[in-house]
Amino acid sequence: MAKIKKENMNKITKKKYDELVEQLKELNLKFSEIVKRIGEAKQQGDLSENADYSAAREEQGFINSEIERVNAIIESADIISENDESEDSNFNKDITIEINGIVQTYKLLGTHEADPNNYIISTSSPIGAFLETAKVGDENYITTLTKKQVLVKVLDIK
Repeated sequence: MAKIKKENMNKITKKKYDELVEQLKELNLKFSEIVKRIGEAKQQGDLSENADYSAAREEQGFINSEIERVNAIIESADIISENDESEDSNFNKDITIEINGIVQTYKLLGTHEADPNNYIISTSSPIGAFLETAKVGDENYITTLTKKQVLVKVLDIK
């Protein structure tokens, strides 16, 4: 396996990493069960008209894709501890910002943990990219994904 360059790694929390490892274990168990079902379906005879075989093969493809996806995230993970007090990154910190006069606090996490509905934004979003290295008092015009320009002011970082 080739070593992944640091700039191509995805920052994730230890909690998320552990969740992914557990998810991978569950997917591998499901995959084993599907292989067993495929073997049993093959014993039923003619595969061209065997619905159990076709369904199991389809599920096998889906599970295999999920295993590859989760594996890729795990292999490219740059695990950041919950109490990382890095001075050069605001990852996993609560950042209070003002956008167009509205004050809101967001947590800054990686792509795989982002949940905008719960005020968790990704470092790969336009605002998140600015906030990753911002300091209290910094402000910048950001072009959002909808091509709208907004002024973002950093009020607090915890």
